[in-house]
Amino acid sequence: MPTLLTLLGLEKGEERATLFLWLYSFFMGGSYVLFGAVAYTIFLAEPAFGTSYLPYFFIVSAVLTTAVSALYNWLTPRTAAGRLLIGTLLFLTVTVLGYRAALWGIESKWVAFAVLCWNDALWILNNMLYWELAGRTFNLRQAKRLFGLISTGTIVAGIISTFGMAALIGRWGAPNLLWVVAISQAACVVVVWPLVGRLTPATDGPKWPRPRPPHHPSPNGATKRSCSSPPEPPPPSSPSTSSNTSSTTKSSFLPSKKPPWGNSSADSSA
Repeated sequence: MPTLLTLLGLEKGEERATLFLWLYSFFMGGSYVLFGAVAYTIFLAEPAFGTSYLPYFFIVSAVLTTAVSALYNWLTPRTAAGRLLIGTLLFLTVTVLGYRAALWGIESKWVAFAVLCWNDALWILNNMLYWELAGRTFNLRQAKRLFGLISTGTIVAGIISTFGMAALIGRWGAPNLLWVVAISQAACVVVVWPLVGRLTPATDGPKWPRPRPPHHPSPNGATKRSCSSPPEPPPPSSPSTSSNTSSTTKSSFLPSKKPPWGNSSADSSA
């Protein structure tokens, strides 16, 4: 009878990392769905904003997302992977708390505009962190089996958050959902922490040894290598062989003792 691990495609020793990455995917998806709902609700509820502000939102959001991604790519080769991962998740948690405090103490329409512009940047950073962690945790063979499984956490979180969003907003209000988003981001730090110490260094090439080019036997019994491989050097010759070869080469350039037209004495007697 197949076990649960067999049905999920898990092998021995992969349960812990798969569980933590699935939980990370779940909390990441829930925080994104809830933050987006809060951002659009606050933006649309602001009487100073109308449809004329939407083009400015798309422009600012694109510039902000590009700048954040470029900064992350610049920091990646200059910072340890675990430190960058934990630090970025903590930064995202602090920004969510900062937006909640700004909505609480600052009565300005631009706070709602800033929250909406940060929505895409939050999702982009979370995705970059998640897939970098997954790529460093699993090798290529494991990734083919497990990436589909661990990414279902985002789908499950999105379904639960979507169905429960109306009840949460009606009970607590849209701005207070940012507390739930901050808790979800902090939960990502908790589930990522055990995996940080097991991260493998990133490499540009494959992690497995490249196979050597095949050898093709020729009809005369010699071994012929494929065209992609460099030719093998000729075997060293022995001193006797080299001396015989040199003497043969020298004798080929010396004049023959017998003229090519035959024996002259025999011709004269005849």
